[in-house]
Amino acid sequence: MFSIKLLLLMSVQSLFLISSQIMLKIGVGRLKDEVINFRYFLHLIISPWVFSSIFLMGIAAGIWVLVLRNYDFSQAYPLVSISYIFALIASVFIFGEEVPVIRWIGVLIIILGVFLVVKGKSPV
Repeated sequence: MFSIKLLLLMSVQSLFLISSQIMLKIGVGRLKDEVINFRYFLHLIISPWVFSSIFLMGIAAGIWVLVLRNYDFSQAYPLVSISYIFALIASVFIFGEEVPVIRWIGVLIIILGVFLVVKGKSPV
């Protein structure tokens, strides 16, 4: 049976995950002119953006562990794709990217597929 609580947990997990990816992209972007060597990785490690990213990934992982502990994997895992929606929104509003309509349609198809997987009843 589908659970609103699961949907909310996965939405929060996805928000933390996407927030961590946004911070990681910003942190790496600030170092994009540097040569990739030991110094580059040292700057990554001490970057507040990268540190914050890792912290938020940890929270997302904690929520994911909670979900895995309490829900069927076959129902929970498809909901990870909620992050695709948040990623497209972040692409537009945070990074100023142009997202083509076809990509929005693709994400909507994925979400529809997730809905069918989560709502579908097993034949047995």
